[in-house]
Amino acid sequence: MLEALYQQAVKSNYQWLAMESAELLSRLKPHNTYGIQAEILRSDSGIQSIVDTIRSSEPWELCLNALANIYKEPVTPVNTQSELRLAWFITFYPSKCLLQPREQKMSKNGWGKGRPIALKRLSSNLAEFDYITPQDIRVCSYIESYLTESYGYPGKTDYRFVVRY
Repeated sequence: MLEALYQQAVKSNYQWLAMESAELLSRLKPHNTYGIQAEILRSDSGIQSIVDTIRSSEPWELCLNALANIYKEPVTPVNTQSELRLAWFITFYPSKCLLQPREQKMSKNGWGKGRPIALKRLSSNLAEFDYITPQDIRVCSYIESYLTESYGYPGKTDYRFVVRY
């Protein structure tokens, strides 16, 4: 099934999908040419693969974590009945992707389109969001501030996500 997806992505010139499929296939079938094909697609498109972003845990790691957390205080559950939630919108471009946080409100028709949330608020004022999840906190930990420069003079403080490998 994954091989068919890879073939269709190549045929349709969907470089990102072909690259990610080849990357996954190279892990599933290490004695094949998918690793080389993924490398070629990666260098042609200039896009980093997201396959290694999520790392699976070995069974012994899960057991060790369970033992380490036996005496910890339980995490208070997030209010699942909240009228608000933080949603992450991803837009893919040829050489990068854009991650946009939005605050969505529940209506009678379901979740709304959402209004944009400034990265500055998420990096410094997480306490004001009572609906934030541990996953949201983890994503927000990748936000950093930096100074922009204009004509050699310091500009304003801006915010972006930092990629850590």
